[in-house]
Amino acid sequence: FSYIWDTINYGIEKTVLIDSLGHVKISNLSPGLEICDNAEPIPLITNIANGVFTGPVTDNKLDPKKATGATSVTYTYVNAATGCSTSTSVPVKINPAPVVSFSLKDECIENGHDTTRFENKTTSVDPVSVWTWEFNGQEKISRSNDFEGKVLFTKGGIKQVILTAQTGNNCSSTVSSNFNLGEKPQADFYWIRDCMKTNDNVILVDTTKSNSLITSHSWSIYNGSEFSTEAKKALYPKTSIGYLKVQYVVRTAYSGCNDTIVKDVFIRPSITIKADGYFENFETGQGGWIKDESEVNTWSF
Repeated sequence: FSYIWDTINYGIEKTVLIDSLGHVKISNLSPGLEICDNAEPIPLITNIANGVFTGPVTDNKLDPKKATGATSVTYTYVNAATGCSTSTSVPVKINPAPVVSFSLKDECIENGHDTTRFENKTTSVDPVSVWTWEFNGQEKISRSNDFEGKVLFTKGGIKQVILTAQTGNNCSSTVSSNFNLGEKPQADFYWIRDCMKTNDNVILVDTTKSNSLITSHSWSIYNGSEFSTEAKKALYPKTSIGYLKVQYVVRTAYSGCNDTIVKDVFIRPSITIKADGYFENFETGQGGWIKDESEVNTWSF
């Protein structure tokens, strides 16, 4: 710096340091990038190190969980020696992904035509455009694009079910769950020692068919009280000749996977042969030879 006063030249010189930082860039982040909020964080790369990020960033990574909608990532570098700084800001958009959830409606396979259904509990800010169900069990893998999942499993056991929901912004979420399905048993029984005898019992023998473990057995007189919980056979006292309406219920550990059968057990009369022989004229009934004693014989000549 210099000036002239009365024809005398006055001047002073000093050295000035010009700090040229250049233009800072986030090299792997394109303006207008769209990303789903369930995507993995993206490490951010800059051409000048040791700066500071602001916006949806965690540990120098773009973190989609920290914002939704239109936002931006800003990077600022400050030279501590000179105080000079440079920065850049990149606009991005974070789209919400669906929150996928579903549950099993019925864990019991009643027969070979019983469809297993699942309740879709997924929530999503943006409309879901594509549903994809995948069912992987003991049979072949099957798929469905319905909102409510349904599949025909013919056997019980562990089944893997996978649901994927995708929005119009191509944001998708997937949840996989395992379900243990049971098969409805087929309750059945037969009986022996059905002839009337004092201080004796009719024996009821279980012949239930079931691919699922039977956890409880209940024998009762129909519309009456339970008289046995034995698994293989039950005893019931014979007090008179005639019908016993017996109800047999078998249950499994699966909700609704039970079965009931009711049978009429006929207690037959025991005929005692006396020393002088046996005689029956059927005047007052069938004499125990026919089960239905409701009608008395009528003779005509």
